[in-house]
Amino acid sequence: MEIVRRSIDAFNRGDLDAALADLHPEAEVVDDPRVPGGQTIRGRPEIERYFKSLSRYWESVRLVPERFVDRGNDVFVLARMIACTQRGGPEVERSLDQMVTLRNGKFIRDRVFSSRKDALEAVGLRE
Repeated sequence: MEIVRRSIDAFNRGDLDAALADLHPEAEVVDDPRVPGGQTIRGRPEIERYFKSLSRYWESVRLVPERFVDRGNDVFVLARMIACTQRGGPEVERSLDQMVTLRNGKFIRDRVFSSRKDALEAVGLRE
């Protein structure tokens, strides 16, 4: 679970290299398919490109973890995303829950959920 905490902390500091340091070469990030534009991103180069592209839309993005649930090779993260657009305006805040799967100490899969309810159901928890 500590590897996930370190990655989130590095992301919040803007240190993308450190945030992706423990990424498996065959890793994938899986958006909720019900979200418009949701996609699956595979491989370190594509994942890195995706995270670098966030700055085109967002002045700042940070994740605020609320709870970590250790499920062996899976770490469930209940979190809030707080972001400011490049155009200004109010902060955007929403849940951004994830199931991170580890293999040999590396991130192999990050499944992102569009709703807290869906995320909790996926791991058999309730609010």
